[in-house]
Amino acid sequence: MGTTQIKPKLNALIAKIKSLEKNTLEHWFLFDENKIMGNDIDIVLKVSDETDVVLLTKKIIPLLIEFMKENNIFIACFPINECEFNVGSKNSQFIKNVENYGKK
Repeated sequence: MGTTQIKPKLNALIAKIKSLEKNTLEHWFLFDENKIMGNDIDIVLKVSDETDVVLLTKKIIPLLIEFMKENNIFIACFPINECEFNVGSKNSQFIKNVENYGKK
């Protein structure tokens, strides 16, 4: 599914996530070229450095997983400073890795 058809659904997801906590998300970036850091990624979500990690892992990531499964797209999540946080990539382990992230 291309990003054109997904945009209305994505906007609804963004609204739902933003309703969880004000100013949680700073930027959403949509990429036409889906090669980022060697993975096939459709959408990159950049979160503010101030985002509550517990909120992210316990509430936002489950929403992202559900959205990815329903729409067969892949979302990567990075902090604005681009380090240490990558919760989505198109490989056989990515769902398991994301689901286990909050348990570490």
